[in-house]
Amino acid sequence: MLDKISIVIPCTMSYSYAIEECVVAISVALKRRSADLYICTDKSSSVMGKLMTLPRMGNLNIKEVQVDVCDNGVVPYKEKAQIIIARLLGAGFDKARDGNYDLCWIVESDVIVHPDSLDSLIWALNYPASPKYEVACSTYFNGSFLCGRGTPYNQIAEDYLPSEKVGGLELSKKIKAMSKKLNAYALKRKNPPKEMIKEMEELHKKLKECPPKANVFALNAKKWRKRGWLDQAYAGSAVQGAVLPTDWCGNGCTLLSKKALTFSNFIGYAGHGTQDLFLCWNKWYPAGIKIGLVVGVPAYHVKKDPQGNMFAWEPYFVPDCEETAGHLRVRQIPFIKYNSIPQSNEPLPKDPA
Repeated sequence: MLDKISIVIPCTMSYSYAIEECVVAISVALKRRSADLYICTDKSSSVMGKLMTLPRMGNLNIKEVQVDVCDNGVVPYKEKAQIIIARLLGAGFDKARDGNYDLCWIVESDVIVHPDSLDSLIWALNYPASPKYEVACSTYFNGSFLCGRGTPYNQIAEDYLPSEKVGGLELSKKIKAMSKKLNAYALKRKNPPKEMIKEMEELHKKLKECPPKANVFALNAKKWRKRGWLDQAYAGSAVQGAVLPTDWCGNGCTLLSKKALTFSNFIGYAGHGTQDLFLCWNKWYPAGIKIGLVVGVPAYHVKKDPQGNMFAWEPYFVPDCEETAGHLRVRQIPFIKYNSIPQSNEPLPKDPA
């Protein structure tokens, strides 16, 4: 008997630029299955209007869940933006629980899932040995490939410590000295000068941009430790065919068991940090829920540049003929919509002369 599946896509109009391709990819990945797809969105119905241009997909029952939110003018990744996403996801979780589904598949509207993703994630949840995964996910690229190691107190571990970076220790000392000055203002209940805040931001930026003294293999040989993002956390091991334990994940392509769904809510979330890390560390981790990453089914991630032009991060694996065969890599490619209705930043097609 096939599992009863719910799919939750949180999507406001601002993030609907790839929603058609996202939904089509989900339909392909379902294969012989059918599912209820909950589009959790604002009250404008603009997102659903876009989906009306798609041909009918017999394996998807698309339902709109309207939430009283508006992200016009909201800065991405800031507190208000994160709370909006959490409210949309929370509404989807409620629908999934009310419908007594066996599985809840979270997909973000700017992610295009792999055709074999659902098969692979279900297989990972049914993995018979230890650890027993209640959450299974795909990775995708967003500056680095998501998933890796961390702790409740350091939710994504640093890829490289200041001591492992060129000039990192010197900058770290300057940051500590500046922190003392800023704390002195805080103790007096005074706002520090803007120049001091800007200087602190510049120091952190410089430290982040410092190159490592050596590659991760040399640094691990000197002293092994947990590292935050996939490329460094599992250097040389994140290969096609691998299933890896991960301490954290995004919500771009993430499958929840019924148990994981039971613990998925945003009670206590105030927008500090991202909503996906809140679920990982504040809800799943205390409940003993393990997360498994299936490396072989990475997703495309569609983005916009500052000019509004769309592109995609395309994951791929190194061919067998190479020394690093099967290793996960990424390249940036143009993303052109081929549905019948032109998008706002695309020219109208012209008939050939």
